[in-house]
Amino acid sequence: MPYIIIQILAGLCLPTQTSVNTKLRKKIGSPIYPAFWTFLTATAILLIVRRVIEHGETIPFGRLLAEPWWIWIGGVCGVVFVCLNILIYQHIGSVQTVILPALGQTVTGLLIDHFGLFRANVIPMSLMRALGGVMVLAGVLLVTRARVGGSASGEKESGLSLLPWQLAAVGQGVLNAMQTAANGYAGRVLGSGIRGSVVNFLVGLTLITILTAVTFFKNGSKIRFSEEPSRWWMWLGGVCGVIFITCNAIMSTLIGNGMTVVAGLIGSMTGGVLIDQLGLFETPKRPVTAAKIIGIVIMLAGAACIRLL
Repeated sequence: MPYIIIQILAGLCLPTQTSVNTKLRKKIGSPIYPAFWTFLTATAILLIVRRVIEHGETIPFGRLLAEPWWIWIGGVCGVVFVCLNILIYQHIGSVQTVILPALGQTVTGLLIDHFGLFRANVIPMSLMRALGGVMVLAGVLLVTRARVGGSASGEKESGLSLLPWQLAAVGQGVLNAMQTAANGYAGRVLGSGIRGSVVNFLVGLTLITILTAVTFFKNGSKIRFSEEPSRWWMWLGGVCGVIFITCNAIMSTLIGNGMTVVAGLIGSMTGGVLIDQLGLFETPKRPVTAAKIIGIVIMLAGAACIRLL
């Protein structure tokens, strides 16, 4: 039970990371800069954690060169995920920013399991797993329908205008499932889930460093700071990311992959609800309705059917 609680708390880090990165983006403009800071600090912290846990054992990167090209895509998916998250959050709020990627992740995860993509262990589609997927979809539809019709300020929002952002959020989930599968395989090749995560962050850091340099020089070698008030917690995106990734790697060996995923989802959705309802991290308040709560419960039940039964 203590491990499950720890993983639920780790899940809170995902919506928190999105919120603080969005605030940082308002301060320094482009979403590339917050993403760079996230990957830089997360990589540094993860390397320290790995040194403590694995006593600084050398990572055999040479083994990866003989593996399929897609073993490196985890970091690329991570960069796209973080940058998109910052943009999407401003339009659909914390709850949907967590829930819609969960839909994409669930559907893609079922396909990866069924067909054994990315050399994953084959888990054939069963009636219970299919039912769980339908429940996740039903929960998402209920939550998104509850969102349309009014914002925190009471202004009407068009469901059609939100659709591109909602589809982008679902696409994030697809990338997340691919990232998880690729990182999982890298971890098996390297003999450690933490090593697989290190490779993920190093690839992501390399890519985001290049994008940051291009953005910096394109803007005249200047970072234009806005008059947005500075807050100390604006810089915690990388810390949130590495806590979640590290807990996933450790807890999956202690409570199993299925329980790790479900507990993380519980934490993420709870965090999204609290941030929207209370306007935490100076975000606009988006009242959480009974329909949203019911939708979230249906989603979690569906995830439990897929992962635990």
